[in-house]
Amino acid sequence: MNDRTKESKELMDDVEQIVNETPSAQPRTLLEVWSRVLDSIDEAAKEPIDIATAVRVVTRFPQIAYADVPRYSDFYFTCLRQMKRILDLEVATDPDCFKHVENDVEDNRHHYLNLITGWQRQARMWEDGWNPADPGAAVQVAAFADARGFMLSEHGLIAHLDQIGFDFNDVDSESVSEAVAAE
Repeated sequence: MNDRTKESKELMDDVEQIVNETPSAQPRTLLEVWSRVLDSIDEAAKEPIDIATAVRVVTRFPQIAYADVPRYSDFYFTCLRQMKRILDLEVATDPDCFKHVENDVEDNRHHYLNLITGWQRQARMWEDGWNPADPGAAVQVAAFADARGFMLSEHGLIAHLDQIGFDFNDVDSESVSEAVAAE
C-alpha cells in the first residue's frame, strides 16, 4: 500500500467500516457507501495536520517543504471534493440508485462505469492543466497523485467494486480509455 495522508487512511477506514457492517444493518449499494464516505471530506479537511502526516508528505514528495503541507492538504481535499461532485452528479441522474441493493452490480453497473470514466477524466484534466513552472507545481502534483490514488488505485475506492462482484473487463477498459481520450 502506498503512503497516504492520515485523512485518506481515515476515509478508507470509513469505507471498510461501512462495507463490513453487520448483516443486521441496513444493506447499502456501493454507490451509497462511496457517497457516505465522501460526505466526510469536509470534516476530515478541518482536522489539524499531524506530524506523521507531514513527515509522510515531505518524505514521499521531497520537493515539498513542511511549510507547504497545509497547501498540499487544502489542494488534496479540493481534488476529493471535485471527485465527490462527479459522484453526486451521477447519483442525481437516478435518484433510486441507492435502492438497488439486491442487484447493485447489475442495476448500477452503468453508474459505476460512468464514475470510473468521470473520475479518470477529472484526473486527466488535473494532469493537462498542471504547469511544472508554476511555483505550486510540486504541491499540486502531490495532491493530484494522492487524490487519484484514493479514488482509482488498487487500494482506492474503486477497489471495492470487487466486493460486489463487479467485472471490469477489457471491453469496459477500452471504452473508458476511449471516452477519457476523447475529452
